[in-house]
Amino acid sequence: MVADENNIGTKPVHRFLKETGCPECYLDNAEYLEKFDPHGLYPTSIYRKCDGDILAKADASVVECTMRHTLTTTAKIVYKVLDPANPELKNVYKPLGRCVAVVDRNVNKIYGEEIQAYFDEHCIELQKVVITAGEVDKDIATVQNLLVMLKKLR
Repeated sequence: MVADENNIGTKPVHRFLKETGCPECYLDNAEYLEKFDPHGLYPTSIYRKCDGDILAKADASVVECTMRHTLTTTAKIVYKVLDPANPELKNVYKPLGRCVAVVDRNVNKIYGEEIQAYFDEHCIELQKVVITAGEVDKDIATVQNLLVMLKKLR
């Protein structure tokens, strides 16, 4: 099956490959990665790039590895970002087909409806994960719970 270029970035890679009849080896590897390296299947950023090189003696008695991780981002100061007339968020998320937003519970109480209305106006699916973000909640258990919630969004 050939991918529709207009929809290529609108769904997770694992879903796209399953729907296009990917090789069985991908599915086997995905099952392994889900347990041992979930970031391989569920990357947290489209702006993350990893690569590396391996050099070794012929008998493999010495192996040298060079690994690189590059994270690229843009920070903008934007006023009235939730005003539907403001295109900033639409320009980022419309090509992706959805927005996954991790939102503090207190922020959600104040801006939750406005956030939802913005994305509804632009016909962008909003998947909101609301968490508490007080000092007492900043621990590994919260991170683990957040990852479980994000995984359910697939």
